[in-house]
Amino acid sequence: MKKRYSHIILWVVFLGMIFSVYILSGNMEHPEKNLIGTWKEVSWHYEKVDKTEDGEFFKEIARDELKDEIAKNLVIHKSEEWTFEQNADLLLTGEDKEDKKLNWRLKGRGHILKLKYDNDKFEVYQIRELNRNKLVLHFENDIHARGIVRIEFEKKK
Repeated sequence: MKKRYSHIILWVVFLGMIFSVYILSGNMEHPEKNLIGTWKEVSWHYEKVDKTEDGEFFKEIARDELKDEIAKNLVIHKSEEWTFEQNADLLLTGEDKEDKKLNWRLKGRGHILKLKYDNDKFEVYQIRELNRNKLVLHFENDIHARGIVRIEFEKKK
C-alpha cells in the first residue's frame, strides 16, 4: 500500500516541477526582446586609460584620440544610432547619415553580442546592462587604450 502512494507522490512532485519550469520560463524575458529597436549612443568611456601628471585633462584629450584610433578599422564606433531588427539585421546610422547593414546574433546566455560584416569580419561585445531603456556594451581593446571601451545607449521612443 505504501508503495502505491509513493508512486503517486513522485508523479505529483514531478508534474509540479514541470509546471513550475513552464510558468517561470514564460515570465523570463529573453534579452533579444529588449534589444530589438533603435538605440542612440549617449556616451563612450575608456576604463583604465593611463594618466599623466595632468590627470583629467590628458584623459579627456586621450578619449577623443583613442576613439579615433580605435575607429579607424571599425565602422561601428562612428555610429550614432543602432537599429536592431528581428531578422538579425543591424542598421547603423552615423553622422554622415549613410546607413550600414550588419548581421547580429546573441551568444552565450544572451550576454555576448556578435556583429558580422559582409566581408566576414566580426566584432564581439559583452552586454553589461540591458533593459527596456538602457544598453551598456563593453568592447575589449588591445590598441593603446589597454583597457575596456564602455559604450552606453538609450532606446529611442
